[in-house]
Amino acid sequence: MLLFVPAVAGLDIGRFHWSSLDIHFAIIGFILLTVSTVLIDWAMVVNQHFEPTVRIQKDRAHRVIASGPYKTIRHLG
Repeated sequence: MLLFVPAVAGLDIGRFHWSSLDIHFAIIGFILLTVSTVLIDWAMVVNQHFEPTVRIQKDRAHRVIASGPYKTIRHLG
């Protein structure tokens, strides 16, 4: 379904004008997208075993990451 999003968005903006979105919402959305992308990229740089699930594999020398965004988000206690 995600493959159809750019096509529908292009038809909406370019030809059919199905929706109307105030520029303020577009700016807020762009800022939130940028912040989330930066946080995800930062987490990937800090953690060489980055993945969406939380698991420690001792055979691959995994360890708990306590720097970067994990310093604030994870509860290491």
